[in-house]
Amino acid sequence: MDTNKIIMKRKTRAKYSGTPFLNRPEGAAYVFLLPSLIVFSLFIIVPLLAALVMGTLKIDIFLRDISFVGTENFKRLLSDERFWNALKNTLYFTGVQMPMQVIAALLIAVYVQKNTWFRKILRSVFFIPVVDASRSFPGHLPVFPTTNRYLRG
Repeated sequence: MDTNKIIMKRKTRAKYSGTPFLNRPEGAAYVFLLPSLIVFSLFIIVPLLAALVMGTLKIDIFLRDISFVGTENFKRLLSDERFWNALKNTLYFTGVQMPMQVIAALLIAVYVQKNTWFRKILRSVFFIPVVDASRSFPGHLPVFPTTNRYLRG
C-alpha cells in the first residue's frame, strides 16, 4: 500500500476518533440506510424465517392441532413430482421467457425511436390503451348520467 494512503487513513481515523458514531461519515450512511433495512427485514426476512419455522410444523386448517415434525415436510416436498414440475416451469420462465421479453421490449423501444413512418403508427398503437382507458368504463362520463345514477345506488 502506498505510504501516503496509510498516512491519510491514520489522519482520518485520528480526526474522528473522539466523535460519536453518528457524527462520522459512515455513521450518517447507516442512519440513511436504516429505514430501508427495517422495511426489508419486516417484509422479506421475517416472513422467510416464519415460513421456514412453519415448514417444520404439522398444522391443520383451523390451527387446532399443531405438532412439530422436523424435516418431514421438506422430505415429502422433495419427493413430490409436482414440486419438481413447478420448479422446472419457474426456472424456464425466469431463465428463458423473461430475458426474451426484455430483449424484445428493448428492440421494440429502439425501433420506435428511429425516425420512420412506421414509428408513428407503432407509437399510436402503443399509446391507444392509455388514451382509450377512459372509454373502457363509460359510467363516470357525464354523457351517461343513468349509469352513474345506477352505480351510486
